Amino acid sequence: MQNSAPMLENSRSGVQEFAALRIASLVDDLSTSVCCAYLSGFDLNAMEWRVFAMIELAPATCAGEIGRVCGIDELPVFRAVRKLVRRGMIKAAVDPRDGRRRLLSLTPVGVDLHRRVILASSAREEMLLSGLASEERDTLFALLERLFMSNHPFNGREDGPSKARNGTLATGACGS
Repeated sequence: MQNSAPMLENSRSGVQEFAALRIASLVDDLSTSVCCAYLSGFDLNAMEWRVFAMIELAPATCAGEIGRVCGIDELPVFRAVRKLVRRGMIKAAVDPRDGRRRLLSLTPVGVDLHRRVILASSAREEMLLSGLASEERDTLFALLERLFMSNHPFNGREDGPSKARNGTLATGACGS
């Protein structure tokens, strides 16, 4: 079997072709380090933290929407939601406009836990980004946003891109 590393080192097109793989690998590494660094101390796994983060970002969303926006299969999201509801961290209320949907929000206990995890993670994020100058950080976040939007340009909507960055999520996976 031939070693593909020289191809990646010597070929710009090879690197571009493997960008998604490299990003996925970085995400996996970051998720693992996040779980080891602080989530285990809060009795949360990575999926539960993703659910928490999405609910904080977009209150009154549903599990199907969280899975779709995060690019995660819905079943693990539903399991995480069920566990977090049992623990009193989030609540699920029937959507008055669509009785099939359950709108998720953090409980006061969940808000407190979210705040504590964010405080603990701030030092970890600073360490992660410490090798970048301020302008490079700005560029990184701008590029990440562009990659997100190019990967999910309309998030299932005909009328425009996802509003996940400003506190609402596009509907689609769990109704209008």
